[in-house]
Amino acid sequence: MGEYFLAEPDVQGVTLLGPEAITIRALFKVEPKSQWAVGREFNRRIKIAMDEAGLSIPFPQRTLSFKGGPVEVSLVAQDAQKVPAALEKQNRTHPR
Repeated sequence: MGEYFLAEPDVQGVTLLGPEAITIRALFKVEPKSQWAVGREFNRRIKIAMDEAGLSIPFPQRTLSFKGGPVEVSLVAQDAQKVPAALEKQNRTHPR
């Protein structure tokens, strides 16, 4: 066992194949405050294994229909140097 584990991990396997997610359940008994590092490492290794197997993580897709024909949509990026006055005031009022 590694430095974080108090017992062998219990990998229960895939518990859900959904339209937007694959859920894998694993239970780890670890040292206090190490659960986050262990969880990140587990996710990293799962991602590597999926990449090597040619599997991709599904993502949500939506189809929108509008009555009356096509709708034009455009995305506009604002200059990062131009901050609206309301935001400047908010940043001064509420420091980070």
